Amino acid sequence: MNSIINDTSKMTQEINSNIRIIHVINGPITETITIRPIEEKDNKEIAALIRKVFEEFDAPKTESVYSDPLTDRLFQSFYQHPRAGYWVIEYNSNIVGGCGFYPTEGLDTDCAEIVKFYLSPLLRGKKVGSALLNMVEEKAKESGIISNSISNHFLNFKMQSPYMNVKASGI
Repeated sequence: MNSIINDTSKMTQEINSNIRIIHVINGPITETITIRPIEEKDNKEIAALIRKVFEEFDAPKTESVYSDPLTDRLFQSFYQHPRAGYWVIEYNSNIVGGCGFYPTEGLDTDCAEIVKFYLSPLLRGKKVGSALLNMVEEKAKESGIISNSISNHFLNFKMQSPYMNVKASGI
C-alpha cells in the first residue's frame, strides 16, 4: 500500500460524534483517512496489524497481546463492556491503526487504560496517531472516565517520538 502522505502534507478534519475524517492535502491530491469505531469485520485485520507491529519491534510473542486469543476478537472484547471503546484507522480500505480505552481491573472506577494503540509504519510520524489518541481520550471522557493511563509492558518496545509528546490528560 503506497501513500502520498508526507511531511509537507496539510490535514483538515471533519468531526462528528463517532467518526473523524481526516483529509490529507498534498498539492492537487487529497487522500482520506477515517477514524471510526471498530466493527466485527475489522477483527482479523487489526489482529494482523498488532502482530505485525510486535514482529517489527521484536516484542515478546508469548504472554502478551500477540498470543492473547482476545486479540482476534477485539470488537467483542470492547463492546461487551459499557465503559470501553476501540477505534480503528481506515485508509485505502485497509485498517492501518487502532486504539481504545478499557476500565482495567484494579483501576479506580473513573479511570481507564489506553490500550492496544498500534499504527502501521505507513502513517507513523504523520500526526494521525495523535488524532486517534485525542479522539479516544474524548470518547473516554464522554463515557465518564476522568483519568487515563498508558502502560508499556515491554522495555524494548519503542514508541515513536511523536506519540511520546502528545499532550494527554491524566497521562
